[in-house]
Amino acid sequence: MKVITIILAAGQSTRFNQCKIVYLLNQKPVISYSLETFSTLKEIDQIIVVANQKNIKILKKICLNFPKVTQVVLGGKSRFQSSLKGFKAFSAQKEDLLIFHNAANPFVNQKEILLSLKKAQKNGSAGVGHKVSNTIRQINEKNSLTLKRENIFLMETPQVLKAEIFIQGAQIAKQKNIDPTDDLTLAELSGKKVSIITASANNKKITYQQDLAVAENIPKSFLKLKNITLNKINTKNNNLKIGFGHDSHPFSSKGVCTLAGVKFSSFPALQGNSDGDVALHALCNAMLSTFSSGSFSRLADTLCKKGIKDSSQYVKLILKKFQQNGGQIERCVFSFECLRPKLENKFPQMQKKLAKILNISLEKISFIATSGEKLTSFGQGKGVQVFVILLANFGGADGI
Repeated sequence: MKVITIILAAGQSTRFNQCKIVYLLNQKPVISYSLETFSTLKEIDQIIVVANQKNIKILKKICLNFPKVTQVVLGGKSRFQSSLKGFKAFSAQKEDLLIFHNAANPFVNQKEILLSLKKAQKNGSAGVGHKVSNTIRQINEKNSLTLKRENIFLMETPQVLKAEIFIQGAQIAKQKNIDPTDDLTLAELSGKKVSIITASANNKKITYQQDLAVAENIPKSFLKLKNITLNKINTKNNNLKIGFGHDSHPFSSKGVCTLAGVKFSSFPALQGNSDGDVALHALCNAMLSTFSSGSFSRLADTLCKKGIKDSSQYVKLILKKFQQNGGQIERCVFSFECLRPKLENKFPQMQKKLAKILNISLEKISFIATSGEKLTSFGQGKGVQVFVILLANFGGADGI
């Protein structure tokens, strides 16, 4: 079973009077909030973004920062048509779970996503909505009817369906010439019960300009909320930890220098039993320091004896243990000391490589470099030294 998220950003924003999806909300495009929330969930396998003709170019640029986004595709004339376009962008199996989410709902949190997934995995479909607190009255030409507000929800997203239910519902909708305004309608058309979860207070769709007055005050509190919902639900004893890692190697006389998974073909490899990637070795030490003690050298030596010399494999192994202990990378900073190679031009490539290995967004990774005024052997060009500072968020061990 795979979990595929389809983020719907193909609306024309006619009620907002400009493209709200790329509107800068506290210096970040509105869609970036959703992309970061979904892409940092390990349960999500891939993300498809559905755009319109006017915003597809800029959305493709924004999505470069999020490795889990595999495609940005053009949507249709309606919400339902756009959902179909997103669904057709990949090959789904019947048991796969599909998450449909409005890009105009930037402040969804990971707790409600995971709860929706859990319910949909059990019942076939689930979504989030706000319970109505006001009295609701339905009026027609002859009379009015007061509805029981206990059973009424104002629907938001995410909405989750098993692929087989989506396919069945879509076929019925076409046969009956129905154009659903949300995706859970497809479950209802298929005769399936829909599970509704109470949406978080901040998870509200931005529709009109006046909605920004509330939304602009959300991000700071939202970021705090997101920190306690990464990976885990009911994250008791949540806390931030700082990891520190260091490694250094002299140059050898052969091979190719590799730093942060990127080749520097004009320079010889750094000495070591592995590929000598001191940046990734320092990163491994930084991760280990947040939940364990000792260095990773014993692990690396064991893997080298098995013929595994690609340091990215070491990172993935330690990252798995890091995440099993509840860790989530919030920020990592690499400080290089060396005279050669010159690193600055390669920083964007190194950043993308690391983001892919760690499965985090580009903005969480940064680099600095110095020659240290040539006071050390590294500043004199004899090798490379790297320090890594890691900010990690650790939640409790309780899952869903």
